[in-house]
Amino acid sequence: MRVGVVGPRRGLHPAVWCRGLGLDVVAVCDRDTGHRAAARAELPGAVRLEE
Repeated sequence: MRVGVVGPRRGLHPAVWCRGLGLDVVAVCDRDTGHRAAARAELPGAVRLEE
């Protein structure tokens, strides 16, 4: 199953948890460049979106 995370401002814990369950985290969306950078480091294969 593929999932996306919207607004990882509170941290990427849900995305990491999903990945641990075998789900494929394919996208992360946040307007903040710092949050997208953190997502890039934690989830290198996920697409990062602003909107």
